[in-house]
Amino acid sequence: MYARSVSTLRQRGVDIRRGDIETQELAQDGCIICHDNGDGGARPLALVVDHDPQTGAPRGLVCFRCNQLISLVESNRPLVKWVEMYLDQGGVWDA
Repeated sequence: MYARSVSTLRQRGVDIRRGDIETQELAQDGCIICHDNGDGGARPLALVVDHDPQTGAPRGLVCFRCNQLISLVESNRPLVKWVEMYLDQGGVWDA
């Protein structure tokens, strides 16, 4: 199940058709990043079409959580490296 209509995506410059989304949904079996497919959940997992904001090219279907993460990472690439280093080092807490 995907959350946005094809017409909304096309208005945002994403070059996609309904059949494209259905084909990708079957091929992926859930979110392309976290692989959540909604099994065992009370409601089906809603996926959104992730796309390159500059070209409009679709990249894959992702869940809401991963879509939010992509937005943060995409706009803060240098910061992501610092966060990764911080987590790898176990933080800086001296207790």
